[in-house]
Amino acid sequence: MRALHRFVALPRARKRLLLRSLLEVLRASVQVHVLRYSRPRHLGLEDVRHRYTYLVDDVVWAVSRMAAFVPGATCLVQALAAQRLLLGSGHPARLCIGVHKSQGTPLLAHAWLELEGRIILGEYAGGQLVPLPLEDIR
Repeated sequence: MRALHRFVALPRARKRLLLRSLLEVLRASVQVHVLRYSRPRHLGLEDVRHRYTYLVDDVVWAVSRMAAFVPGATCLVQALAAQRLLLGSGHPARLCIGVHKSQGTPLLAHAWLELEGRIILGEYAGGQLVPLPLEDIR
């Protein structure tokens, strides 16, 4: 209930961004967990047009907040949702996926977003990741 009160007190533009972020997190979650697309071009980025005017920090904030309300909102789901919103705002965010495997441990994978050479979403402090080549995804 407290979250609802905080939401109601927000300016209309922030409410809109949070709702749009929730929809994008849900969309990305369905794409990743239900449809299980195997190729990057099927992730729905080809139809993104510049139709928003969101700031990078605002998108990262909103997606991170809304991911808490979506079961299974993994780092990949959050990165895909934020990337769609950022590309729609004219920010060329780049999806990165990396893996880490060491002797006796399971394979670890992580997704994050970069913009202008810096990580903007999905900071990882768990070890050295080997980035996978994802040239098909911005």
